[in-house]
Amino acid sequence: MVSPLYLIAMLLGAAFLHPLIQNRSKLAGQLVVLVVLGATVAIPLQWLMALDIATMQTVVFQTAGFTAPLSINLQVGVEESLFLVIINGGALFSALYFFRRRTREWEGSVQILLMTLVLGVNGLVLGRDLFNLFVFMEISSLSLYALVATTKTANSYEAGIKLMVAGGIASALFLIGVVFLYRMTGTLNLDDMIANKQLLDNKAGITALFLITASLLIELKPFPANGWGADVYQAADPGVSALTSGTSATAIFFVLYKITPLFGFELLQVVAASGGITFIFSQLLAYKQDSVRRMLGYSSIGQIGLLILVVALGSLYGEAFTTTMFGGIFLLVLLLGGNHLFSKAGLFWMSGITGQHSLGTMRQSKTVRLGPVGAALQGILTSALAGFPPFPAFWAKWIVITALLAFGSYWWASIILIGSLIEAAYLFKWFLNAVKSPVDPGTVHDEVIPEDFPEEPVKEPMAGASPAGIVARIARQSSGGWIAPFMATAVLVACGMLLATMFILRGRISGYRDMVLLLPLAVLVLWTVFDVIRVPFKLQIGLAIICSAGYGLVFLPGLDGIRLVFGLIFIAGSAVQMVPLLNRRGHHRGLAGMLLALVFSLGNLLFASSALEFFFSWELMTITSFFLVVRGRQASGAALRYLVFSLGGAFSILAGLFFGSSPLAALLLGIGFLVKMGTLGLHIWLPGAYAETDDDMSTFFSSVTSKAGLFMLFLLAGLFVQEAIPAGFAAGTRLESLLSGIAFTDLLGWLGVVTAFAGAFLALFKEDIKYTLAYSSMGQVGYMLLSFALMSQLGWMNSLYLAVTHLMFKGMLFVAISGVVYRTKTRLMYQMGGLITRMPITFFTVLIGIIAVSGVPPLTGFGAKWMLYTALIEKGWYLQAALAMFASGIAFLYLFRLIHVIFLGQLKDEHRTVTEAPIWMLIPQVVGIAGIMLYSMYPSLLLKPLEAAVAPFFETTISWDGYTVLSTLGYWNGTAVMYVTMGVFLVPLLWLLIVQRKNTQKVGQFNIVYAAERPYRPETTHFGYNFFAPYEKALGFLHKPLATRFWYRVVSVAEVAGSMVRKLYTGNIQTYALWIVIYTSILLSILQRGM
Repeated sequence: MVSPLYLIAMLLGAAFLHPLIQNRSKLAGQLVVLVVLGATVAIPLQWLMALDIATMQTVVFQTAGFTAPLSINLQVGVEESLFLVIINGGALFSALYFFRRRTREWEGSVQILLMTLVLGVNGLVLGRDLFNLFVFMEISSLSLYALVATTKTANSYEAGIKLMVAGGIASALFLIGVVFLYRMTGTLNLDDMIANKQLLDNKAGITALFLITASLLIELKPFPANGWGADVYQAADPGVSALTSGTSATAIFFVLYKITPLFGFELLQVVAASGGITFIFSQLLAYKQDSVRRMLGYSSIGQIGLLILVVALGSLYGEAFTTTMFGGIFLLVLLLGGNHLFSKAGLFWMSGITGQHSLGTMRQSKTVRLGPVGAALQGILTSALAGFPPFPAFWAKWIVITALLAFGSYWWASIILIGSLIEAAYLFKWFLNAVKSPVDPGTVHDEVIPEDFPEEPVKEPMAGASPAGIVARIARQSSGGWIAPFMATAVLVACGMLLATMFILRGRISGYRDMVLLLPLAVLVLWTVFDVIRVPFKLQIGLAIICSAGYGLVFLPGLDGIRLVFGLIFIAGSAVQMVPLLNRRGHHRGLAGMLLALVFSLGNLLFASSALEFFFSWELMTITSFFLVVRGRQASGAALRYLVFSLGGAFSILAGLFFGSSPLAALLLGIGFLVKMGTLGLHIWLPGAYAETDDDMSTFFSSVTSKAGLFMLFLLAGLFVQEAIPAGFAAGTRLESLLSGIAFTDLLGWLGVVTAFAGAFLALFKEDIKYTLAYSSMGQVGYMLLSFALMSQLGWMNSLYLAVTHLMFKGMLFVAISGVVYRTKTRLMYQMGGLITRMPITFFTVLIGIIAVSGVPPLTGFGAKWMLYTALIEKGWYLQAALAMFASGIAFLYLFRLIHVIFLGQLKDEHRTVTEAPIWMLIPQVVGIAGIMLYSMYPSLLLKPLEAAVAPFFETTISWDGYTVLSTLGYWNGTAVMYVTMGVFLVPLLWLLIVQRKNTQKVGQFNIVYAAERPYRPETTHFGYNFFAPYEKALGFLHKPLATRFWYRVVSVAEVAGSMVRKLYTGNIQTYALWIVIYTSILLSILQRGM
């Protein structure tokens, strides 16, 4: 085993010799730094190979032949080795970032400071002597002071001074604490102190420990004594900020981790409270920030606060807590710390490379935009920091949240989840500002009138062609290389894949067939390779369709019942919905792989046999679908809203998974599933996500992914039959009699029917055709929820029947409309008209679709409504039946407008050359029509398998007589209905075509009587605009966005809280020093009261 003394000596010697080498060759000086830092990574790796990891072996090294305290005491163990690998790896990547710079300030002495900083942090990790730790802390602090001021600006000098003042106070406290500890224990060695911990079990000992702890906490920038830290992050160079956030802070945290065995109960409580408060308030402060680097700084402070909280809780609750964790506290610390170090450093580097300083200027700028590589890197780094799978933070948060919930620490779990949600919101807001289209304002959540989208702006010459523009562009491109964030991203991806495999192999995941859980990740990697080698997009989509079909052929035969029904929806439905993408031209990097990963994530939900398997796939579904939504031309605002609601729903599910079968579990799980379905109140993400995503992708979200929440409701249906109000609530009052006996299914039933009504009503007044269909999908999901809540055979059959048929008719409607938008270049209905002669096949598809949706004979919608009303009446839900029928009538109105305004009336002059939709868009339409007609003519082909699927759960209430289904209230024969309807409509149609053909008259462009138009100019005015204005005047009060206002107020509370806390930070050095003193005094006062 290589002695750690060589590591220290190597860094020290290289720092002394560097000026001599640098004077001869700048390149040689850089190579020396890289080689030395590379060795600091290689040596700990060699230690890991030499140590016994299973027993967490440690080896102590002494200097000069003496033992402690006469020598420097360095300990090499598994913990130290792993931390040094990630800390020194981050420093090595930082050096690569610096050396790619084209400016002189990153030469010479700065490289020496980098090595002395690494020397200091290595000593902090390896040292076991308190005074030696003080020395190494001073070395790293002095190096960091100088590095912060390297940019030689007024702000950086001021930040360096603030860092010196805070560090000076921390050093004084640490040294005083060391003196008192030595006085009471007679040693400076940590191991000796831990062995004689009883000597510190008094007020004097606890106070001495507190002084050292307070010193370390101040270095880690706790709230509210962290204003100086935020200023440092904002003023320093991004590379230095990355070192501050990752290398320096991680090493100081490890010192805190090493001394926690000395802490008593009271001190652990104080440390835990400080970490938790720092985490949540830092996220609130970051959410309100406009400065990118200050935002990342607050995020770093918050992440370190989370690490402090986790370590304190692990020690506070003892073995009863740590035994519930896989790998114990150290694994959590390693996963969270390593994930934060690489992802946060990578984001700091990205901000420097791309010149992203302010969110406000980014929103207005048309030049600071990331290309495909930059977008991919920032997207991966942001996802890793936000805790999405498969990155280390996902596994760490899963472990800590499950342990906290199992131990009953609900408040701490809530703080972590809420803080994580806020952090994801502002991190992805920054990401969206960096990647969105120049024409995307980032605030589109509803239809845009009078224009759909503004024209693409003409690039001004000064943006890139003027000398100033060229110089600015070159400066941005030369400000740093991509190698550092690329390496950090590669490490995170590799660790994520390794962790996922490790969890499977160790049995934390059941290891079902061929590790199918990893298929989405493998797909992302493989299709990324396809993008790199520029495989044609059509071939990528073709392979994705084949892979989806192969997945279904391999895995679906092993399913039965309800799982098989949803398996066909998720897999077969997805394969069909991919066909329109074959119409695309050019390279669409990341689209095919992300879409296939989403399909496989949906498929993996079918096989999940544990909570972790399910949550892993659910989170993968969330993040992959977000990256698909954001590709829309004006989708950044809708994508952010979609992500925040989806992630909030996922956290609700995560909490609910660990409350057993209690009403609280049903509530939390239900909220998470209902968010994904887009039910009323939780729906505000839905219209924008469905409408603003790419036209040929909208069908996928509406007809496939919307069923994921419904599937989970079916899977956990037993939870929702219990009473929603706990027994004894409001006992002895009239409220008890009103609320008793109300089950969750009753609430779900009302929520379903109200959602159906609201979806239809909101669709009624939309001019944008995609928003109309989006709200229509919301209404259809409401019918599915209502049918599920009936908890009867006919109700469940109808819910599944609607899920299958909705896939067909809503899928073909969205595809048909995407063809219309593709040809007409507009989404506003009043800008269309008369397209029946130009797009006859699309017209027929829409006609079939609206008949199926509206529920009139003879198509599938009629059978669905018959089953729904029958089941409602059998259940005794008469009010719900009436409201559902009213909602159905409203749906007919917007569907009539849909086909009438677009395909009938006058043809616009600009559309006279429009042709039928491309063949790749027609194929899914034909498939959908065939399915609708087949199941309309022979409904038993679908209903009998659905009856078999729900048979294990309910007694049979229907019977069959040939093709006729019989219930207690009547019967339905789909075949007979089809024949009768065809006769009723075909006879008049033939009579009109044959007998009345000579009397028909084609409406002319200016025939106002027949066209029902009163235009100033026929080309600019359309009868379809504001089509249902009278209804809106009468019922407009129902059209108010109450849910949107509510959620805006929730967000405003967070913003106001962040603004109020921000007032504590004045930028004044004396004020910051005062806050440090106040913070230390408050903690000491709380500790003394506890003692």
